[in-house]
Amino acid sequence: MPRILLSHVTGNVNSRQAAWSLAEHGWLEAFHTTLAWEPPPALEKRLPRSLRETLGKRRLPSAVTGHVRSHPFWEVLRLMCRTLGKGSWLGMDQVAERFDQSVAADLQSREGVSAVYAYMDAARHTFEAARTRGVKTIYELPTPYWRVTREIIAREKQRHPDWAATLPEMHADSPKMRSRDAELALADVVIVPSAFVRDSLALAPEPPREIRVIPYGCPEPAPDRVAPPHHDPSKPLKLLYVGTLGQGKGLADLDACLRLLSFPVELTLIGSPQDGADCEALQAMLGRHRWLSGLSREQVMAEMRLHDLLLLPTHYEGMALVVGEALSCGLPVITTPQAGAEPLLGNQRGGFIVPEGDAGALAAQIGVLHEHRDMLASLRQSALVSAFENNWGLYRKKLGSLASTLFL
Repeated sequence: MPRILLSHVTGNVNSRQAAWSLAEHGWLEAFHTTLAWEPPPALEKRLPRSLRETLGKRRLPSAVTGHVRSHPFWEVLRLMCRTLGKGSWLGMDQVAERFDQSVAADLQSREGVSAVYAYMDAARHTFEAARTRGVKTIYELPTPYWRVTREIIAREKQRHPDWAATLPEMHADSPKMRSRDAELALADVVIVPSAFVRDSLALAPEPPREIRVIPYGCPEPAPDRVAPPHHDPSKPLKLLYVGTLGQGKGLADLDACLRLLSFPVELTLIGSPQDGADCEALQAMLGRHRWLSGLSREQVMAEMRLHDLLLLPTHYEGMALVVGEALSCGLPVITTPQAGAEPLLGNQRGGFIVPEGDAGALAAQIGVLHEHRDMLASLRQSALVSAFENNWGLYRKKLGSLASTLFL
């Protein structure tokens, strides 16, 4: 029976599901992360709400808890620095480096491990240790390969120079990008969530030995997470955007789209700027619309139930988890091929996929739904069906099937 050591710095949604899948099959040797939150209920109730919500994101499935190995020191210090406004002193890159070294050291002390499963930016040291011991290396790349992303960023800076401050810098000779290429070169198998990410790897200096596509899942719809029937058709459509506030997610295109509409709409933006908080174009857009930040996942889902459409005109994404969350709320989605959401929205199920960077196409699709409000009710139902059929349980099953083939 294979014994797989899995690691992720923050224990995000997809890594928790991967750990759950391996645990269900009896293959999980250990799940390394920085913080795993399993407090006594009495203690949790006494904590401030904001702290409960932050730590609640680190809660793990019960099937995984017995396999957890935590490395909290540097992550706790990072969170403290961010809270005190000293975030530049210790960032996630430094935490990931130290975490990766700790996982590598743990691997060296274990016997009988069949494979290590690690994620982008925290895999190089672990994979180097695995290679010295003849252990298989499994690498999950959740976003497009960085050289493709860099090309998209350069193009978008030319298309919308007034939004350039919201786009990150990616230098080929930076330690971070060199480390990403090293991680890829050390991987025996690369797992990606979408065809877009798979195809982006064509630009890698060393093509991966094996690439497998396993789309992420949706939360199962629950009665209290389903959007209510559409509001009065005489009122404006209520549009929602959720994500990082910048042109990487297509905010300039969304802004241009709204200017093309000949009818009123109400837009809510949920998110925080990753870069370019001082971007005048971004600040002007935020000033024209309802803007919310610092919301918990439950609060975001509550907002989804109050809207008619989720708009995500993104330019680079692995597979946007927010699309699955919207579908599980019965909220239709309009996005681009770069969101990696075709498995969820194919054949106009639960929404539409429009060309990347085409504000006119996005406006035209919104216009169709404005004129034909009855389509929204149908889209809501198909969104729920898609969420049911593509839930996280299916993801765990597919990942388990893949893992079993690697050790036959």
